[in-house]
Amino acid sequence: MVACDAGIAASCLSFIASLATMAIGIIYLVQKLVDTRLEFVHCDFLEADCNFPWRRFFTFNPIIMADLWTPFVLGALGVSIHVVVLQHHIALSLTPVTYMGYSLFLVITALFGCFGYCGQCGIIVGGLCLVAALTCLVVRAMGEVGLKRFELGKR
Repeated sequence: MVACDAGIAASCLSFIASLATMAIGIIYLVQKLVDTRLEFVHCDFLEADCNFPWRRFFTFNPIIMADLWTPFVLGALGVSIHVVVLQHHIALSLTPVTYMGYSLFLVITALFGCFGYCGQCGIIVGGLCLVAALTCLVVRAMGEVGLKRFELGKR
């Protein structure tokens, strides 16, 4: 029989919330990319803004990049907490190690990476993130300090 404690349950719920956030990010990027096409025939030879939608997607403008990639990056960071293959030095230094930190991370994920993206689905996933954040707070109140990582992909 497998023992399951509250820390593992909170970590599983948080992993699912982060995975769903990453999915929201992918769906959002795909939807934005579908609306993006290069025009050639309908452009003048030196028309400045003929392919403006293309430039809005493929850009180095940090404000636009942050808006496009926020749900994917927050979701990927949340998933990387548990997937050993994704745990490089950068991911480990950006991800929480306690349930209090994880709870704050999930609230930030809900507010900035879910609610404003993909309509009703984003609101539902944001709600899931908030439930996971509350679960992390309950687990911390029960006495767990360090985050339990179930480390998918570990051999």
